[in-house]
Amino acid sequence: MAEFTNIATNKEEKLPGSMGSGGAYAQSYSLFNMSWALGSLLGSYFAGGVREKAGWGTMGWTYAILCAVVSVPTLLYCGGWIGDEKQRQRDRKQVQDADSGSSTSETPA
Repeated sequence: MAEFTNIATNKEEKLPGSMGSGGAYAQSYSLFNMSWALGSLLGSYFAGGVREKAGWGTMGWTYAILCAVVSVPTLLYCGGWIGDEKQRQRDRKQVQDADSGSSTSETPA
């Protein structure tokens, strides 16, 4: 849910009003619920079909293969594309510089 919300919020910040009247959070919540329901629907049909045709053992190793394949993009994109580490480091440095600059630029009252 957090990833959906982060993406939708970033999109809303770049294009205000693009997510409708409910805003980015409403859109991300609906995407999360739809993906959960779709996974529950497709997973049960897949498992039932494989178990009926080939048995429990085959169902187990097909799910193992599916998990292995799906884990690759998950690991690569979790927290952003894995190749963007240098960009994330630059962004962190900019935030730190901005934070330290804002605290030193205050004038005493």
